[in-house]
Amino acid sequence: MKKKLLLVFTHILAAVLGGAVAIYIWFGFNVYQKITEANATMTQAALISRYALFTDVMRSNGTKEEYKESLLKYLAALDEAAKQPSSVLFDKKTYARDKTLTYARLSRLEKEAGNITKSVEYIKLATENCGNSGWKDCSVDQIAMISKKLEENTGFKKKKRE
Repeated sequence: MKKKLLLVFTHILAAVLGGAVAIYIWFGFNVYQKITEANATMTQAALISRYALFTDVMRSNGTKEEYKESLLKYLAALDEAAKQPSSVLFDKKTYARDKTLTYARLSRLEKEAGNITKSVEYIKLATENCGNSGWKDCSVDQIAMISKKLEENTGFKKKKRE
């Protein structure tokens, strides 16, 4: 009888330990996955924040050419962030909205510089991206109005350009 109880007890103990090991491995894998996702999200946030701030500084304190270059770098940063795993901070709609507004700013700069063909090209890209943004109104006038308002309400004071 003792042998049977010992045998049953060891089997139960083995099953419990096996289950505990399986739960530990499953839990560890999920924690690793969550940490990886959080790291990707922080990378996206840092990348976008850095280039957005740089763009605001160039808009406020740089020349028009420096501002244009910062917008083009911001577009590249957006594309790089979009390659990262999806996150709550940077989804497809946010990506489309940021690209829409950036293209609208580039269009305005090109128009001011007299480059009408390039200006039209950028505004076309803005309206194409707007279609994925979730906005109800993707007219050129609406996009330009939103872009201009956002530029006027930044924390940096705009200085006159050279």
